Amino acid sequence: MTVSCAAGNLAVSFAFAGNTLSALGRDAGLTLQYDLQAARSRTLPVSSDNTSIILSGTEARGFLDGLAGTTNLTARVTPANSRSLSVRFRVDIAIDQLEPVRAACS
Repeated sequence: MTVSCAAGNLAVSFAFAGNTLSALGRDAGLTLQYDLQAARSRTLPVSSDNTSIILSGTEARGFLDGLAGTTNLTARVTPANSRSLSVRFRVDIAIDQLEPVRAACS
């Protein structure tokens, strides 16, 4: 998971070891689970090189707001021609480190 600010645009991207994420190169499904809550799936755009899923602008802000009070975030994706991959992020210790990036994009 990478949080960035470029040209005033806040973005959150999820990459999974360079795997090709979309068979068509446009979008891919991402399932997110906050702690032990029910998992939520969404279809989101992929990067131009088709190796990461991107949230940007207000969608990225909403995602980061949703991390408040969360200890672990699990992200799961099924790359093109591969089995599903899951990554767990310890977000409670990283949330303070993300704030300067967010503030730079205000």
